[in-house]
Amino acid sequence: MSLVSIIIPAFQAARFIERALESVREQTHIEWEVIVIEDGSDDGTANLVREFASLVSQPVRYENNEANLGVSTSRNRALSLARGDFIAFLDADDWWTPQHLATGLATLRSGADICCSGFFLYEEPSGEVSGKLIPERSLFKDPLVSLFKSNFIQTSSLVILRKEVAQSCGGFDSNLKIGEDCDYWMAILSRGYRLACTEQVTCYYTKHATSAMSKSVIVAEHGVKFCRKHLRSEFLPESLRISGYAKSLWIYGRLIQRQDPHLALSLFWEAWQMRPLNFIYSAYALRAWVISLPQPS
Repeated sequence: MSLVSIIIPAFQAARFIERALESVREQTHIEWEVIVIEDGSDDGTANLVREFASLVSQPVRYENNEANLGVSTSRNRALSLARGDFIAFLDADDWWTPQHLATGLATLRSGADICCSGFFLYEEPSGEVSGKLIPERSLFKDPLVSLFKSNFIQTSSLVILRKEVAQSCGGFDSNLKIGEDCDYWMAILSRGYRLACTEQVTCYYTKHATSAMSKSVIVAEHGVKFCRKHLRSEFLPESLRISGYAKSLWIYGRLIQRQDPHLALSLFWEAWQMRPLNFIYSAYALRAWVISLPQPS
């Protein structure tokens, strides 16, 4: 059997992590180690991890960043500590069915370098499973392009990869607060590694109820950073890169135009420069420019 290093970043995760750890203990593939990196919080997570460690014979390691450094830094720290032949990611608020590791390893042994599973969507705090999803096979024909268009790997908890793949691709980009996982999968695929799907639903992905507006602004801001990073990528069609970046600028501008009209103007103006024949971008840029003009007294 092969050792799997299970990487769990945790931030204020005490109310969830017992469920995640219990799902690890129930895996049919029993050769694993757990690495929990708490990201500067102190809510009892450490005690729960120690209790779990006392119940299992497999190695369990816990470390704390002491400051909130972000999920990318936490995952990178865990990657540096991993001893397994394979790496499995598990967010503290998600959990697996008992066959998750076994089906993932079978997929990797069939020739893939990185794989993802399907998932059940778990609604927090109602506690209801609202659906399940397995990525369509068509997405894997050109997965790099598919991921750039829309991150169909909804949570890192779906992913298992070979350790040598992680070692050759470096770490997660700590400058991205949202989309850092998609960026990492794209970095892997750009090096020629093969992505496959287990076509099994073996993960519960937790969707939290949050402020839609505040979350939307953050997502849009980091969507611009994500698209800007890939604007010069040689692995994506130029038209896709340009249109994706322009759209991200327009979306972010729309969300912040009331709070920050000057920033919105610059975003709309850049979007129009990227796609000068797009009527919507030119209209928004013109309207924002008119609004920015000094008003007659």
